[in-house]
Amino acid sequence: MALKRVFGIFAVICILALAGPVVAVQVPEDQSQFVFPGEIREAGAAVAFAKGDYLADRFPENMEVIGRYNVTIDPAEVFKLQPFNLDNPIEVKRDTPIGALDAVARTGALNYSTYLYSTRNLLVIDHINGHLYQGDWLWLVVYENGSYITSTPDMWDYSISNGETIWLIYCDLTDFNSRYESRLDRAVAGLSITTTHGKSNVTPGPATPEPV
Repeated sequence: MALKRVFGIFAVICILALAGPVVAVQVPEDQSQFVFPGEIREAGAAVAFAKGDYLADRFPENMEVIGRYNVTIDPAEVFKLQPFNLDNPIEVKRDTPIGALDAVARTGALNYSTYLYSTRNLLVIDHINGHLYQGDWLWLVVYENGSYITSTPDMWDYSISNGETIWLIYCDLTDFNSRYESRLDRAVAGLSITTTHGKSNVTPGPATPEPV
């Protein structure tokens, strides 16, 4: 009996020697029973994205990127804007797409002009850096709207949140079919603006954009 036990121990030692060194692996402890009601735990590190961060992935790879801009604006500011088809300026909120674009233009980074369709109260971009609104070629603002992406030519009907990124894209919509295509796929040129809300107006001094 003792001989069998010695032989058994010897056999185990041989097996371990053939298998190589034994490494202890720590098994994660299941703590699911400690999760409070309503609490959600995700595996791995969570990556937080600011609103609009992923929009760049929705445009064609060959789209010309005019620039990626960061501006600080006062969301309570109201400034005067001169559409080129009007005799008098209009008042516009700074936290709108056109307000953010104007803040970029005041740094000297680009130039632009606007056109107001008074009967529809629709403010559109006439041009940015020579990319002119004509026929089926037009400027759209693109932003995240809940679980949807909105693209519209209206530049003053949306309030940009703190830290949000919007895109302005120049599209060729010639022969565009909305049933089978996305307007985002027709983007030829574009620029992004990321806004930070500040307590005071920190944009440079007044500047009046000139039409092309």
